[in-house]
Amino acid sequence: MTRGHARGAWVNGSVFFQVKREVGMQNMRSYHSQINADVRPSKKIKKEKEMKAALLVLSISWLIFAQETVLIGIPEKKVTVDAFDSKYEEIKNDKAIAYRCVITKINGDYYWTSRENVPLAGVSNGSFPTFCAVNGSGIIKILKPEDRKDAIILKGKSSLITETEDKYEYVEIILHGLKTVMYYGKFSKINSELLPK
Repeated sequence: MTRGHARGAWVNGSVFFQVKREVGMQNMRSYHSQINADVRPSKKIKKEKEMKAALLVLSISWLIFAQETVLIGIPEKKVTVDAFDSKYEEIKNDKAIAYRCVITKINGDYYWTSRENVPLAGVSNGSFPTFCAVNGSGIIKILKPEDRKDAIILKGKSSLITETEDKYEYVEIILHGLKTVMYYGKFSKINSELLPK
């Protein structure tokens, strides 16, 4: 650089040049590429970043594979109850999907996935396994599919089947203050092997 003088300054991780005299473009490109070559990360830093990225991907995939869906329920009826009133509403189409009930099991623990992943305590209760929200916000009670089939066959002789159990497979009960909202529905998916034992 015989005709010009430049000096570099680090600003926000980038090199900016203050050129005191007009410098030919070719000389400037040559100087710029030389500076960039000096600031490129070393092979060791690149390897370290690649290893961190690989570990992150592995840990995320482990979490995904450790998560199993216990059940997905699609509600058909909503019942809202308080001390002074009861309201009944049929739920259809997109609204039913929006109000679906999803429970997952992650590393042996149950979660109410459709309700902000609230942890659940699973209770084996004969033909009616129950999931209780540990924060007290609600419960999900189901009728085991295999017990439901047997009870329907013995309909007249079984005490399990009432009109409600005949029509619905689960109830999701959500507590809002002193008001209760119940969703009655049927399963779109259930894995009986993952139910509380």
